[in-house]
Amino acid sequence: MTNLTSTLAASALALFFSGAAFADNERPLDPYPTPEQPTGVPNTQNQRYEEYLLALEKCQDLQEAPARQKCIKQATQKYNRM
Repeated sequence: MTNLTSTLAASALALFFSGAAFADNERPLDPYPTPEQPTGVPNTQNQRYEEYLLALEKCQDLQEAPARQKCIKQATQKYNRM
């Protein structure tokens, strides 16, 4: 009986420690890590892209198709987009 108890205890400990070893691997590695910006430095590229998207949203609110197309053309020229 003591041999069975010690075997069960050893198995339980082995399972416990193997779970702790694999706990760090739950989150997969990011294949394309993004470089982190230092704090306090604005990301001007993302800011310009957000401004471009806002300009396009304003264009979509226009009812007339020719005015909408003109607005989109002006926004793409202003933000150097194709």
